[in-house]
Amino acid sequence: MTAKDVIIVGSGVGGSAVGALLANTGKYNVTLIEKSRLIGGRFASYRNEGFNLDVGCHMLANCDKGPFGRALDICGCKDYVKWRYAVKPSPAVVFKGERVRFPYDAEKMGFTKEESDRFMTFFFDISQLSDADCDRLNDVSIADYVSKYVNSDLARGLIGFFASIYFVTRDDETPIGEYARCQNEIWRNKAVGYPIGGTGAVPEAYCRIIREHGGTILTGTGVRQIGVEDGKAAGVVLENGKKIRADIVISNATVKDTVNQLVGRDVYPAEFTDRVNRYRYSYSTSVIQIALNEKISNDSMIFYIGRSDLSEFEKRIESTGALPDMAPCLMIPVVSNMDPEAAPEGKQLIIVGASAKLPYNAGTAIWKKWEQAIMNSLEVVFPDIRQHILWTVSTTPKDIDHFGSEEGSVIGIGQIIGQVGGNRPPIVDPYVRNLYHCSADTGQHGIGGELAMDAAFRLYEHLS
Repeated sequence: MTAKDVIIVGSGVGGSAVGALLANTGKYNVTLIEKSRLIGGRFASYRNEGFNLDVGCHMLANCDKGPFGRALDICGCKDYVKWRYAVKPSPAVVFKGERVRFPYDAEKMGFTKEESDRFMTFFFDISQLSDADCDRLNDVSIADYVSKYVNSDLARGLIGFFASIYFVTRDDETPIGEYARCQNEIWRNKAVGYPIGGTGAVPEAYCRIIREHGGTILTGTGVRQIGVEDGKAAGVVLENGKKIRADIVISNATVKDTVNQLVGRDVYPAEFTDRVNRYRYSYSTSVIQIALNEKISNDSMIFYIGRSDLSEFEKRIESTGALPDMAPCLMIPVVSNMDPEAAPEGKQLIIVGASAKLPYNAGTAIWKKWEQAIMNSLEVVFPDIRQHILWTVSTTPKDIDHFGSEEGSVIGIGQIIGQVGGNRPPIVDPYVRNLYHCSADTGQHGIGGELAMDAAFRLYEHLS
C-alpha cells in the first residue's frame, strides 16, 4: 500500500507526537513544519550562558508513566528521553514563610481539628472516584465541591491554587471531575518530574523519530494557508509562497487560528466559527528564570502560599486590575536539582511562576510590577536570593502569545465547566475532509502538554 503524505503544521508536543506515532506505522510520509527555529512550541528549550532554559514554566505530571512516555514506548524509543522525578525531597510547601507538609499540617495553616479531618476526608473521597465518576462531576466546580467538606476560603484557596497550577483557571469555574481525575493519576503514577535536557527534549525526541522513519522537519518556516480543494485539505502554502501538497493536513496550531486564518472563515458556516470563537482561553502566567552563582536549595519543587484568602484575593486582582506588592502564591521548580544539564557545575537554575489573572495585553508596566511582586514573594522563601543572582530571563504573557497566539494563555482553551471532555473542539474537522486538529485545544483530558498528547493519541488511533 502506498504511504500517504501528511503535513503537520506546528511542532508542539501534540504535533510532534502524532507525527512520530504515524511515521512509526510505516503508512505515512510525515513532513512537519515549524515557524520557529526552536522545536516544541511552549515546550521548547534553548541555551543561555551555559544554562538550559525552557520557554514556559514546566513540570510534567506523569513523565514516562503518562502519555509522553507512552508515545516513546509505542515507537520503541523509550530511552530517547531520560526523566528525573521530583522525589527525595518531595515537593515542599511554604505557607506564610513556614515549611509545612500539606495536607497533613492543615492545623498549622489555620484549620481547626474538625476542618483538618474533613479536608483529609475530601482527599480520600476524590481518590476513590473512577474516571466515569469524574466525567459525571465535570459540571460541578471545585469551589462548590470543596465547600461540602470545608466551608472556608482557605480550603477553597488551597485547592484552587493547585488547580491553577494544573489548569491556570479559577476554582469557581474548574470542574472537580477533571481535577480529581488528574490528581488521581498523579497519586497513582508517582512520577511528577522533569526531562533531562529540558522540556524541549520531549518534542525533539518525537522529531528524531519522524526523521528516522524518513520524515522531514522544517524549522523557521511559516505556513500562510492550508489549501482546500473540493472540500478537502490538499496541502499548505508556505509564507514564501511555495506550495506543498499532501493527502492529510494536521494542524497543531490553535483551533481558532486554524479555522479563522489558516483555512479561512469563508470555508465554514457561521454557526461553527461562532462556536469556535466563543471558547475561552486559560489565564496567563508570568515566569522568571533565575541563574544563581551557587546552589541555595536542595528542593526539587516548592509551592509558596502567602495568604489565607487566596480565592477572594485573586478575584479582587482580576476585577480591579490593582496588583499587590507581593504575589499571593508561587510555583517554584528548582530545575537544576532535577536536571544536571540545566546549569553549569556549582551553579543553580530556579524557575518561578505566578498567574495574575489579568489580560495578556495589560501592558509592559503592569507586567514589570507583577514581576517585582513575584520577586518580593520569592524572597520570603529565599531571603538572600538577590545576592546570588547572575541574571534573570522573564517570560510575560505577551511573550507566550508569540509562541501560541492564544492571548498569552498557558494551556490554550481553558478546562472550565462546559469546555472539558466531549465539549472541547473536535480532532476531526467537521467541514474540511482530511483536515485534523491536534493540540491542547482538542485534547479532552490532562494537565498542560498532556492535553495535547490526548489529542495526539486519539488522532493516531483514528488514522491507524
